[in-house]
Amino acid sequence: MSHREARALLIALSVSLAGCAATTARLGPGSEADLVTLIATSAVGDPCSPAAFPGNFEFATRIDRNGVRTPFAVPPGRVLVVTGFSWVAVGPANATATVELRAGAAAPLVRSSAACDGIIGRAGSSEVLTTGAVIGAGVPVCLTRSGTTSMTIEYGSLQGYLAAE
Repeated sequence: MSHREARALLIALSVSLAGCAATTARLGPGSEADLVTLIATSAVGDPCSPAAFPGNFEFATRIDRNGVRTPFAVPPGRVLVVTGFSWVAVGPANATATVELRAGAAAPLVRSSAACDGIIGRAGSSEVLTTGAVIGAGVPVCLTRSGTTSMTIEYGSLQGYLAAE
């Protein structure tokens, strides 16, 4: 290979690699401060469901690594990428309890079901969202019941991270 051919190949390779580097995006949180753990609390009003079920929950409380609780909303210019959530509910013994993770009153992002035990009717589950569910700024993150209206949600937690829009 001549010097001229080697130089042309090097330039072509550099241009090709530069194009790849420009389109590569970093996935995941930018820093530890972007990691989010939320707990569900009773929804104020009805930001969570087009149906007015009492007992819907909103993930509006953040817990930091020291256990300090603070109000939470997805900040402007950011999105929340949900990577998992857990829930516990009580319903009729031997019934199926189903909850929905929602972005506001929109269609459910995820439905999760579990059988209520035969004695006290408690059910629960944990879900991992391998591709993540993206929720925009100002949109409430909700845990609502589905189907069994006699079911009561007792607890919900959510894990994820904040990222740039």
